[in-house]
Amino acid sequence: MGNTSEFKLMNILGRLYIGASQKIKLIDLFKHNFTQSEYAKIQIDSVIEELKKNKVYEIGLGNISYLLSNIPDHKYLSGWKDRFLLTTVNDVSQEEAYKLIKKYDLDEDKILFIKGSALGFYYPKEYKRNTVDIDLIIRDIDYLWEILNRFEGSYDYDRLKLYINDKKGFTGSIDLESENKENVAVDIHLVNYFIWGGIEYPEVLWDRTTFENGILIPSKEDRLVMLIAHLANQWKYRIRDLNDLYIMIHQDQLDWNQVRILVEELNLNPFLNGLYDRMIELYGDDISIRKPEFLYPTLSSQLFFKYNLGSPKEITALPLEFSFTYNNYRKNLSILKSLYQTLYNSFNLVVFKNRAFYVNKKLKIKKWKPNSIFILKPFPMDLSLVGEEKKINKKYLSKNFYIVNEGKDNEVFVAKNMIWKQSSYY
Repeated sequence: MGNTSEFKLMNILGRLYIGASQKIKLIDLFKHNFTQSEYAKIQIDSVIEELKKNKVYEIGLGNISYLLSNIPDHKYLSGWKDRFLLTTVNDVSQEEAYKLIKKYDLDEDKILFIKGSALGFYYPKEYKRNTVDIDLIIRDIDYLWEILNRFEGSYDYDRLKLYINDKKGFTGSIDLESENKENVAVDIHLVNYFIWGGIEYPEVLWDRTTFENGILIPSKEDRLVMLIAHLANQWKYRIRDLNDLYIMIHQDQLDWNQVRILVEELNLNPFLNGLYDRMIELYGDDISIRKPEFLYPTLSSQLFFKYNLGSPKEITALPLEFSFTYNNYRKNLSILKSLYQTLYNSFNLVVFKNRAFYVNKKLKIKKWKPNSIFILKPFPMDLSLVGEEKKINKKYLSKNFYIVNEGKDNEVFVAKNMIWKQSSYY
């Protein structure tokens, strides 16, 4: 889109306007940024598509509705709103997380809701934060199988991403899709949230939790840092991320020293710095959102945030990704192994679009070794696939989760009365 009229309109419609003075600013921005000839040329379908990519479609619809109510005789607004209303977006409301706990009688102390579920309540009533699923963390992996038992008949699960770390055990995530489309999609992160490639968020996350609207969520500092950490998993950022950062800063009294410690521990300073700069560009140089002094720009960060709005662009994301990954792997691996693993992950992401999660279909088995990532998919339980019950070699990873025939061609993982076999990501 670049600096086209559609891009300018997307930036106006995609941001939040909180309070009376901000609402006036919305009207002024809309009136003074376009000539009548520009209005006529705007392709509203392109604007809608970009708002969807940037996860601010609902925000845009809300702003269009407000403009229409205050500029009722505008020649194009009514038709634009009609086009918005013809577009469907599958969004999750803030209340869905609480409903999930009650519907399936889940233990609210064992489930930590993150990302959208922990950010939606910041938004004022006139706006709806675009969220497509519910992300949660469970501390005890054995509780995963209990959750899956309760979800039986409501959700399908087709792959388990399992990261095995030689120092800390394992972590991973499983994606659940509703069988009847009546339930919202759920992503369960196991044991401890990880950004990707085994880079784990600090476990003290659990010691700083708080209850909000009936659900357990991270501290306000962790909410902010986890928002930034998620960018490292996307190769892109969105206007929604800018809105999240803006509204958190305005509503929370953040402990910026704690934020500094966390972003430095996870090597996220360039991500937060870049997002902060783009937020100021979108919202103006507001004294109340002045950038903290510990944030600093890098060339790779500037490249990423210049070209990766709404859509991932590999060539401009690789330098930042490479630096981020290498510095995190250096915590557990030697310089050479860190360099190799970083190059390997970058290659897989460029070629297979899947980072380290890719397992080549031609490989028989990816051996369990330090810092390995497995993609497991479930199959109907049949122990004849792995040998007679008395003869199989079991290695327990937890009370209800074990490996059978470790390191052999017929190696499988067993849990929830199911065999989980290694597979490619797709």
